[in-house]
Amino acid sequence: MEYCNVLWFTWCILALSATGKATDKIVIDFPSDIIAGKENSGSCTLTSGKDDSFAVTILPEKKCKKEVKHSDYRLNFTLRCEDGSYNAKIQCDASDHLEELEFKVIPKPKITTKPTNVTTMVGLPVTLSCHVKGDPDHYWVGWMYRDSIIQEGEQYATSTARSTRGTHHYLTIHSVKQSGNYVCKVYTIHGTVDETTNNVTVENDATKPTPTSLMDVVYKLLFS
Repeated sequence: MEYCNVLWFTWCILALSATGKATDKIVIDFPSDIIAGKENSGSCTLTSGKDDSFAVTILPEKKCKKEVKHSDYRLNFTLRCEDGSYNAKIQCDASDHLEELEFKVIPKPKITTKPTNVTTMVGLPVTLSCHVKGDPDHYWVGWMYRDSIIQEGEQYATSTARSTRGTHHYLTIHSVKQSGNYVCKVYTIHGTVDETTNNVTVENDATKPTPTSLMDVVYKLLFS
């Protein structure tokens, strides 16, 4: 009986010890991909309790600027990383524990084409182009006219063409009716990161007959 009690006591100690170790950890909360130049928030949480030596390190240190706010069990931080494509690492370090999380920095998408100014006639089609350098899986493009998002349909069509240097985003106006500005906007999860405005000017249709005066009508009736 005493032997069983000893075994039971030993099992309890081991169980409590194992339970303590299971909960004694650091949890890092941060995205796996971030856009360069944009501020991103994260945190390191020490589940076992307060640790005055709790700290966070970003590697490589010179690539990303950080701001840290301390609390008893958690470190809240913000990161803003330099432009480029590279991997970085977060290290959350307590006195007896170290947890790491690797994340990827994605270059900020940007428009590389200059604004286009097009002059055309009423009713003719026009295609505008907006070339964006960046990973199209991490941004999207929207075309706007008079502060409204353009929807595809009878009046408009959009298309894309990828190349080694980026992606061409096209807007086709099937039949231009009036002059106006068409804005190409590039978005990420952080909002608008770049935009360019293209101007379309409509001239009078040169093939349209000029108005006939009353004297011309009288002349044709009398002498033709």
